[in-house]
Amino acid sequence: MDRQKEYKSENKMKDCLAYFHLSPVWEKVLKGFREKYISYGRFGGKVILKNLKPTDIEELEGFFGKSFHSQKSVTVSSEKFRQALETSRYKEITPECLLENFFEEPLLGRQEQKSLREQEKERIWEIFQRDYEGTPVETALESLRSIVKDNGSQELAKWDKMLRLGAEIYNNLPYRSTKMYLAVFAAMRTGNPHAFDIGTADGNFLYQIIQMDLEIRRITVETSAIFPAYKRQKSYLLAGIMLDDVSNYTMLYQVQAVKKMEIIIKVWQVLRKNSILYRFLLQCLQNGMHSIVPKMKYILWKILRFLPCFVEKKKQIIRKKHICA
Repeated sequence: MDRQKEYKSENKMKDCLAYFHLSPVWEKVLKGFREKYISYGRFGGKVILKNLKPTDIEELEGFFGKSFHSQKSVTVSSEKFRQALETSRYKEITPECLLENFFEEPLLGRQEQKSLREQEKERIWEIFQRDYEGTPVETALESLRSIVKDNGSQELAKWDKMLRLGAEIYNNLPYRSTKMYLAVFAAMRTGNPHAFDIGTADGNFLYQIIQMDLEIRRITVETSAIFPAYKRQKSYLLAGIMLDDVSNYTMLYQVQAVKKMEIIIKVWQVLRKNSILYRFLLQCLQNGMHSIVPKMKYILWKILRFLPCFVEKKKQIIRKKHICA
């Protein structure tokens, strides 16, 4: 008997779903009540239907037993819908059961959804912790979690993916054993040499992980008003990652630039003190380095013989005794 009742109930539900799938207007009605349920946590509220076709009007009139002709919009209340369903041949089916079967997913209020999401989030976090137990990132998990924040609306699978990417980056920062170029590091971690390019989302994420690592190691990288990129470049280098900017630049190391009175320019003092390689445009030499030190008019020409990239331009540059600012 129980199986027979169950069979009849299944057939009744199939018939009911077939009926409510006949007209597009019912999807609007049921979708509206589903949204109300999510907000209220119960079946309630009203659904306002606009821009209805004549066939939609006829469908509503047949179900509710009421005339809606000459109306620009129709308001369907939860009470009227429940009453109409109870007086139909589908009286055994509740509105809540209809909504679940129509949309083929559990009917949950916003608070229930939030609670289930938090449970799933904690489950993901526990698995993540177990997977990285005994690795360098184990002692930095809470710091990593503060970087990879969940905004409450993104898919948890994406959150899990970013956590794991952050853990892999941290565990494999090159400074522990070697140094490598940024493109090489990106290719090893993601298969894409441009994945961590500066200015990209993942590039910014990498920089956050590097800053987290430096903080854990209690290393402070000072900023430079003269060279805004100084902090980023040194931070990458401390993590074992070398930035490889390909352009019309050469690299100068421990170079002095002086005025007539042999006063060392402050900018070069900063470079030499910190033993930092600085990108130096050939055009800056020819144009008087106006983009770096506007008042500098002389440089030590002896450095030219040590710069292979200037060999072809050497004769042209030497003919100029002064560099015009």
